[in-house]
Amino acid sequence: GFWTPSVINTMVLGPADYVFTPDAGQCGVEITMTIVIDDEIVPEFTQIGPLCLNSTAPTLPTVSNNGITGFWTPAAINTTVLGPADYVFTPDAGQCGVEITMTIVIDDEIVPEFTQIGPLCLNSAAPTLPTVSNNGITGFWTPSVINTTVLGPADYVFTPDAGQCSVEVVMTVNIDSPVIINIETRPATNGLPNGEARVIASGGLAPLEYSINGIDWYPLNEFNGLAADVYTAYVRDARGCEISQEFTITNSVVAEVLVSAQEVESCLNVPIELPVFSENFIDVVSFTLVLTFDDAMVTYLNLVNVHPLLEAISPPSIELAAGQITIRYSAAPGSVTLPTNAQLFGILFNGMNPGNVNFNWSFDECLILSAEGYEIPKSLVPGSVEILPAPALQVYAGGTFCEGDSTIFRAVNQDAQLLNYVWTRPDGSLFNNRELVLNPLQISDNGVYNFMATNPEGCSVTETISLVVNPGAFVNISDTDSLCAGTMHFLDAGSGFETYLWQDGSNLQTYTATEAGEYRVEVVNSYGCEGSSSVWLVPCTLELTMPNAFTPNGDRINDVFKPVLLGDITPSRFLMQIYNKWGELVYETSDYSAGWNGFVKGSLAPAGVYAFVINFEVPGYINVTVKSPVRGSVTLLR
Repeated sequence: GFWTPSVINTMVLGPADYVFTPDAGQCGVEITMTIVIDDEIVPEFTQIGPLCLNSTAPTLPTVSNNGITGFWTPAAINTTVLGPADYVFTPDAGQCGVEITMTIVIDDEIVPEFTQIGPLCLNSAAPTLPTVSNNGITGFWTPSVINTTVLGPADYVFTPDAGQCSVEVVMTVNIDSPVIINIETRPATNGLPNGEARVIASGGLAPLEYSINGIDWYPLNEFNGLAADVYTAYVRDARGCEISQEFTITNSVVAEVLVSAQEVESCLNVPIELPVFSENFIDVVSFTLVLTFDDAMVTYLNLVNVHPLLEAISPPSIELAAGQITIRYSAAPGSVTLPTNAQLFGILFNGMNPGNVNFNWSFDECLILSAEGYEIPKSLVPGSVEILPAPALQVYAGGTFCEGDSTIFRAVNQDAQLLNYVWTRPDGSLFNNRELVLNPLQISDNGVYNFMATNPEGCSVTETISLVVNPGAFVNISDTDSLCAGTMHFLDAGSGFETYLWQDGSNLQTYTATEAGEYRVEVVNSYGCEGSSSVWLVPCTLELTMPNAFTPNGDRINDVFKPVLLGDITPSRFLMQIYNKWGELVYETSDYSAGWNGFVKGSLAPAGVYAFVINFEVPGYINVTVKSPVRGSVTLLR
């Protein structure tokens, strides 16, 4: 049969009838089928987002609000990329549902912005930390309150409230005020208002100002003319941050000044320093010190290690006389106070002879004055120096040499002292002996050598020696001492030398030799180093003789049959064969120095006559007394 209409139309919503008419002759009846065309269903979802960057994303629902099931592409929301992204929902089959797209926006994280707080003064009233940022982010701080009781920077963390797509930020608040590190004081003396204070401070915003009453401020940190009392030092910086600390000026009763020379030991060959120390050196305006000594034992050199407080005002002056030195100093119009047991200066002398030297003060000529103008009582302690003998040496060493030369570094002891010697090579290695032998000299020997000789008293002398080793002129015109005359030899002294001189006056690099005699070349390189090489050309003859009998009886006399070679020439190829009387080969060797010991296959051969054949070769320029092959016979005797 057939349908009317013949094709289902899905383009029109609602029911439609389709009639089936049987073909003729089948006794069938028409029937009608009603087909309903339903509308497409659009899945409905609650919009997701916007979401924060890197936040935890919600799960995409697999069932729509209007009951359509399906799946998403992509299957999960990606919050790691900024901006909008499309997610497509595809309904499961058989639901008349259509694909839909949900666009989800990922917003960037917002950085809260705040006006920087501080720097703040130590112990000042701190402002409140704002709970809303300049760009509208709300949150809380950790710690929640600024602490101004501790100097230095401190971090305060702002944590945004949830749901604002914002990040934590850190504000560093600096508590910066002046800090009094120390207050250096100098006591008043004898009840006078002459005490001093020096306030040492750091930190804060420069410049700093100083006060000792909190009213009058000064840019300098030193205060003079203070009587014995309790004071308060104040320091403030350019922001007005202020700090204070109490200090006390004490009263000191000036006692006598002690000036003492020391007792020292020194070696004869080094300058001798005689240190001079002091006690109670307080408020001294000037001094005159006179020291006497034996000028046959020492001579004055100069004043050294003057105390920096003296040197800063004016260095002491020196007057010399025979066996006497006068040291004068003036700090006027000020004065100088030195710490306890401070070194005033050192007096440098040069020792003339070993022995003891006494240094005495001329008490009546020594004078120490205070800032108030009165003479300060003094106590003077003499000093002494023991001058120890030094090694007496003459060192012979160093210079410029050629590689391959030899030299000896030698120290000559000029008196009877027992000395310890140490040579230090350029590579740091040590050698303990009076002499250092360098033979042959190598390039690695080049450099600076240090020498020290020390006596039992610990006194030493040192020398610095320079050794220069230039590359040698090494030449070789032959690998052997002699060559055969009668053939041409090309002798090459090698390139790179400044001059060449052969035995006949030739000055070329190479030389051709044929005749017998000595051939010699002398060369000089660019450093002036000389070298030479020579070779002899001698007549060459190979003399070969054969014994006619041997007795292999183990007495080590004529036990082995072998050729006798006379002269220094040996064959370049050699073969000796020995046959018995039946023509059988009983022995064979290619070593001309070996020979037949009379054994055949481990057993001693019978006595009798044996034939031999010797084949050999030598270069064409070698003379031979016999020609190859050499044939003959030998008798084996019992």
